Amino acid sequence: MLGFILMFIGPLVGLIPILWLFVLSKKKENSASSKKLFKYAAIICLLLLGSSGVILGVSYEQKIAARNASIRQQKQEKKQQENDPSVLDSKAQIKKVNKGIAISLKDDKNHLNDDSNPNSPYAFSNKIKSIQYLGNKKIVVQVNSDFLSLNDEQKKAVIDSSQDCAFTGIIYGASHLTSSTDAKKGLYSTIKFGNTTLGHSDSTNFKNYEWSNA
Repeated sequence: MLGFILMFIGPLVGLIPILWLFVLSKKKENSASSKKLFKYAAIICLLLLGSSGVILGVSYEQKIAARNASIRQQKQEKKQQENDPSVLDSKAQIKKVNKGIAISLKDDKNHLNDDSNPNSPYAFSNKIKSIQYLGNKKIVVQVNSDFLSLNDEQKKAVIDSSQDCAFTGIIYGASHLTSSTDAKKGLYSTIKFGNTTLGHSDSTNFKNYEWSNA
């Protein structure tokens, strides 16, 4: 900003004595003094213009440097969010986990179609519409109408298997987010049928479930 001000003030300051000298030259007075003043005015004008150019150059370089620093910081933050294992449950990691869960659930459904055993370990998958990882070891299990006719013991078995399926997705998407201890404790699960919450994990044991009376 200062550079722009000087860029306009410089010529103006130099122009005033030049105009004054022009008036004096018309009167043909003090020609020697006029020439000397003209020289000084020209020097001042050049100095002001030069200093304004230097300030403009420095200001421009500082602006470019600040912009580049901001871009580098944004890239670094984005890279950290997407790739840094120390950043727990970032949006990018949650997205990867959910992609892994979807693949795992689809595989279980495909295995079930090829398995005629009614006690197949994949049988849970035909009661499940989707499993969504929310982060912080929490999932939402969307069930279908077949789930509603099960008793509490059967419901527990389905949700336990859903947790196992979710752990497969976590390992696929962000293995550092889980451990053998986490697998034993389980994931905090909210069980829903559409917009209706059917139950959720107990706060002290994620593989014990409290069911709604609705």
